[in-house]
Amino acid sequence: MRLRQDLRRAVVHGQGCVLAFSPDGRWLAGLDADNQTVLLLDARTHETAALFEGHEKLVYSAAFSPDSRLLATCSQDSTVRLWQVPSGACRELTGHTDEVFAVAFHKGGTRLATGGRDGAVWLWDLKRGDLVARLPGHTRYIWSLAFSPDGTTLASGSGDSTVRLWDTAPLKTRNDARREAAALRPEAEQLVEKLFHQKKGAAEVVAAVRADRSLSEPQRHAALRAVLRRQSP
Repeated sequence: MRLRQDLRRAVVHGQGCVLAFSPDGRWLAGLDADNQTVLLLDARTHETAALFEGHEKLVYSAAFSPDSRLLATCSQDSTVRLWQVPSGACRELTGHTDEVFAVAFHKGGTRLATGGRDGAVWLWDLKRGDLVARLPGHTRYIWSLAFSPDGTTLASGSGDSTVRLWDTAPLKTRNDARREAAALRPEAEQLVEKLFHQKKGAAEVVAAVRADRSLSEPQRHAALRAVLRRQSP
């Protein structure tokens, strides 16, 4: 397979580590030879549609918004940039004090998660351009970020050798879920206690809970949480 010249320009001459497809399949983002300029390529023709210039150091990562209208990039220059696709109009998100390694869009497209050398997860409201939350916990840099498909959980991977799962559901949703879990807990504890008397170990109990079609999903989750509590030291 031959690479078209502009695609080769992004993959071969650039570092090739920053590549992102737009969800609508129309665009491909890559790096130019200077590793600071972002190339927007037409995914059908592989020709350059735009050059996004503004970062002053190496660009580490890029991600398209769910509607493919925005491209987020992060850099060694401690900034995050939001580019309008394909016009290239740019908005800068500042606040990170060191290199930014990862960006991820929430499924709604109005929130962005970023992370880097400072070890915190940053959540941004893109309508206002404001920082919504700064989530500490990792003890070293954050290298990767990903939202779950339903947008309720954010996963962060770090140089501290841990992955953290952050609850990003709206506060009302989280409170409702906690109340439901608390209401289901006594019944779940009784079920798990019974199963531990019938089965040989936690693995068989978990298998039985998962196979029980009489349980609703909330009841199943409550029972699995009860197993985890029972097995915790």
